[in-house]
Amino acid sequence: MSANLLDHYLDHTGEGAAVGDTYNLSESEVDGLGRDAYNGGYGPSVRSLPDDLALARAEAVRDSEEYFRKYPHDNTFEADTPWQVYAGSQPDHIYALGQYSAKIRTVVERQPDGSKVVRQQFWVYDWTDYDPQSDTMTSLGAALSQNPVDTVKFTIIDELWSLNRIGWAHNFNTHGTSSVQTWRV
Repeated sequence: MSANLLDHYLDHTGEGAAVGDTYNLSESEVDGLGRDAYNGGYGPSVRSLPDDLALARAEAVRDSEEYFRKYPHDNTFEADTPWQVYAGSQPDHIYALGQYSAKIRTVVERQPDGSKVVRQQFWVYDWTDYDPQSDTMTSLGAALSQNPVDTVKFTIIDELWSLNRIGWAHNFNTHGTSSVQTWRV
Protein backbone atom coordinates (compact mmCIF):
# COMPACT_ATOMS: atom_id res chain seq x y z
CA MET A 1 0.00 0.00 0.00
CA SER A 2 2.70 2.54 0.94
CA ALA A 3 4.57 1.98 -2.35
CA ASN A 4 1.36 2.57 -4.35
CA LEU A 5 0.58 5.80 -2.49
CA LEU A 6 4.14 7.06 -2.86
CA ASP A 7 4.06 6.31 -6.60
CA HIS A 8 0.76 8.22 -6.89
CA TYR A 9 2.26 11.17 -4.96
CA LEU A 10 5.28 11.30 -7.26
CA ASP A 11 3.18 10.98 -10.44
CA HIS A 12 1.80 14.45 -9.59
CA THR A 13 -1.37 13.74 -11.56
CA GLY A 14 -4.27 16.14 -11.54
CA GLU A 15 -5.25 19.51 -12.91
CA GLY A 16 -4.31 21.80 -10.04
CA ALA A 17 -0.87 22.94 -9.05
CA ALA A 18 -1.17 21.51 -5.56
CA VAL A 19 -3.75 18.70 -5.55
CA GLY A 20 -3.42 15.38 -7.32
CA ASP A 21 -6.11 12.99 -8.46
CA THR A 22 -7.89 11.01 -5.75
CA TYR A 23 -6.36 7.61 -5.00
CA ASN A 24 -8.81 4.78 -4.34
CA LEU A 25 -7.57 2.01 -2.08
CA SER A 26 -8.53 -1.49 -3.12
CA GLU A 27 -11.13 -3.37 -1.11
CA SER A 28 -8.45 -5.78 0.13
CA GLU A 29 -6.23 -2.88 1.28
CA VAL A 30 -9.15 -1.39 3.22
CA ASP A 31 -10.02 -4.80 4.69
CA GLY A 32 -6.40 -5.02 5.86
CA LEU A 33 -6.82 -1.76 7.79
CA GLY A 34 -9.82 -3.33 9.52
CA ARG A 35 -7.57 -6.11 10.86
CA ASP A 36 -4.64 -3.89 11.91
CA ALA A 37 -4.87 -3.15 15.64
CA TYR A 38 -3.52 0.16 16.92
CA ASN A 39 -0.35 -0.01 19.01
CA GLY A 40 -0.75 3.28 20.89
CA GLY A 41 2.11 5.07 19.11
CA TYR A 42 0.08 8.17 18.26
CA GLY A 43 -1.31 8.64 21.74
CA PRO A 44 -4.65 7.97 23.43
CA SER A 45 -6.84 10.12 21.14
CA VAL A 46 -6.33 7.74 18.19
CA ARG A 47 -8.58 4.69 18.01
CA SER A 48 -8.11 1.06 16.94
CA LEU A 49 -10.34 0.18 13.98
CA PRO A 50 -10.62 -3.57 14.77
CA ASP A 51 -11.73 -2.70 18.32
CA ASP A 52 -14.31 -0.19 17.09
CA LEU A 53 -15.65 -2.62 14.47
CA ALA A 54 -16.29 -5.19 17.22
CA LEU A 55 -17.80 -2.53 19.49
CA ALA A 56 -20.08 -1.24 16.72
CA ARG A 57 -21.34 -4.80 16.07
CA ALA A 58 -22.07 -5.43 19.74
CA GLU A 59 -23.83 -2.07 20.16
CA ALA A 60 -25.89 -2.55 16.99
CA VAL A 61 -27.06 -6.01 18.08
CA ARG A 62 -27.94 -4.65 21.54
CA ASP A 63 -29.71 -1.54 20.20
CA SER A 64 -31.59 -3.56 17.57
CA GLU A 65 -33.42 -5.45 20.34
CA GLU A 66 -35.16 -2.29 21.55
CA TYR A 67 -35.71 -1.06 17.99
CA PHE A 68 -37.39 -4.31 16.91
CA ARG A 69 -39.62 -4.24 20.01
CA LYS A 70 -40.62 -0.67 19.22
CA TYR A 71 -41.10 -1.33 15.48
CA PRO A 72 -42.20 -4.98 15.20
CA HIS A 73 -42.91 -4.79 11.46
CA ASP A 74 -39.45 -3.51 10.60
CA ASN A 75 -36.75 -6.16 10.17
CA THR A 76 -33.71 -3.95 9.55
CA PHE A 77 -31.78 -1.81 12.02
CA GLU A 78 -28.92 0.40 10.83
CA ALA A 79 -26.27 2.21 12.86
CA ASP A 80 -23.50 4.50 11.63
CA THR A 81 -20.57 5.79 13.63
CA PRO A 82 -19.24 9.30 13.12
CA TRP A 83 -15.91 9.72 11.34
CA GLN A 84 -13.12 8.91 13.81
CA VAL A 85 -9.32 9.04 13.68
CA TYR A 86 -7.60 5.64 13.51
CA ALA A 87 -4.13 4.18 13.08
CA GLY A 88 -2.70 0.72 12.82
CA SER A 89 0.58 -0.86 13.78
CA GLN A 90 1.72 -2.56 10.58
CA PRO A 91 4.61 -0.54 9.11
CA ASP A 92 3.11 -0.56 5.59
CA HIS A 93 -0.09 1.03 6.90
CA ILE A 94 1.81 3.55 9.01
CA TYR A 95 4.03 4.61 6.10
CA ALA A 96 1.05 4.75 3.73
CA LEU A 97 -1.51 6.59 5.84
CA GLY A 98 -0.24 7.17 9.36
CA GLN A 99 -3.47 8.34 10.96
CA TYR A 100 -6.60 8.19 8.83
CA SER A 101 -10.35 8.65 9.26
CA ALA A 102 -12.98 5.92 9.09
CA LYS A 103 -16.75 5.60 9.39
CA ILE A 104 -18.50 2.31 10.20
CA ARG A 105 -21.97 1.17 9.15
CA THR A 106 -23.54 -1.84 10.86
CA VAL A 107 -26.85 -3.32 9.72
CA VAL A 108 -28.78 -5.89 11.76
CA GLU A 109 -31.43 -7.88 9.89
CA ARG A 110 -33.99 -9.84 11.88
CA GLN A 111 -34.63 -13.25 10.32
CA PRO A 112 -37.99 -15.11 10.34
CA ASP A 113 -36.56 -17.69 12.76
CA GLY A 114 -35.66 -14.92 15.26
CA SER A 115 -31.93 -15.00 14.58
CA LYS A 116 -30.11 -11.95 13.30
CA VAL A 117 -27.71 -11.38 10.43
CA VAL A 118 -25.20 -8.59 11.01
CA ARG A 119 -23.55 -6.91 8.03
CA GLN A 120 -20.78 -4.41 8.48
CA GLN A 121 -18.82 -2.16 6.15
CA PHE A 122 -16.54 0.81 6.66
CA TRP A 123 -15.08 3.67 4.67
CA VAL A 124 -11.67 5.31 5.03
CA TYR A 125 -10.36 8.73 4.09
CA ASP A 126 -6.95 10.35 4.29
CA TRP A 127 -5.39 13.57 3.01
CA THR A 128 -2.06 12.19 1.82
CA ASP A 129 0.59 14.89 1.95
CA TYR A 130 3.77 13.65 3.73
CA ASP A 131 3.81 16.96 5.63
CA PRO A 132 6.45 16.67 8.39
CA GLN A 133 4.53 19.22 10.50
CA SER A 134 1.27 17.23 10.49
CA ASP A 135 0.17 15.21 13.49
CA THR A 136 0.60 12.08 11.42
CA MET A 137 4.23 12.63 10.50
CA THR A 138 5.46 14.17 13.76
CA SER A 139 4.12 11.14 15.59
CA LEU A 140 5.47 8.63 13.09
CA GLY A 141 8.63 7.98 15.06
CA ALA A 142 6.61 7.04 18.14
CA ALA A 143 4.37 4.75 16.11
CA LEU A 144 7.31 2.75 14.77
CA SER A 145 9.95 0.87 16.69
CA GLN A 146 13.05 2.91 17.49
CA ASN A 147 15.64 1.15 15.36
CA PRO A 148 18.12 2.72 12.90
CA VAL A 149 16.28 1.50 9.79
CA ASP A 150 13.06 3.21 10.89
CA THR A 151 15.00 6.40 11.67
CA VAL A 152 16.35 6.44 8.09
CA LYS A 153 12.86 5.77 6.69
CA PHE A 154 11.46 8.64 8.78
CA THR A 155 14.16 10.99 7.44
CA ILE A 156 13.28 10.05 3.86
CA ILE A 157 9.55 10.52 4.46
CA ASP A 158 10.32 13.86 6.11
CA GLU A 159 11.99 15.00 2.88
CA LEU A 160 9.14 13.84 0.62
CA TRP A 161 7.08 16.87 1.54
CA SER A 162 9.65 19.19 -0.05
CA LEU A 163 8.89 17.58 -3.45
CA ASN A 164 5.37 19.01 -3.22
CA ARG A 165 6.66 22.46 -2.28
CA ILE A 166 8.75 22.60 -5.47
CA GLY A 167 5.96 21.16 -7.65
CA TRP A 168 7.40 17.69 -8.30
CA ALA A 169 4.69 15.86 -6.36
CA HIS A 170 1.04 16.49 -5.50
CA ASN A 171 -0.87 15.93 -2.29
CA PHE A 172 -4.07 13.97 -2.80
CA ASN A 173 -7.20 12.51 -1.21
CA THR A 174 -7.20 8.81 -0.46
CA HIS A 175 -10.51 6.93 -0.19
CA GLY A 176 -11.50 3.32 0.23
CA THR A 177 -14.44 1.04 0.96
CA SER A 178 -14.22 -2.29 2.76
CA SER A 179 -15.97 -5.46 1.74
CA VAL A 180 -19.21 -6.26 3.55
CA GLN A 181 -18.55 -8.66 6.43
CA THR A 182 -21.43 -10.87 7.59
CA TRP A 183 -22.16 -12.67 10.88
CA ARG A 184 -25.14 -14.67 12.09
CA VAL A 185 -26.06 -14.10 15.74
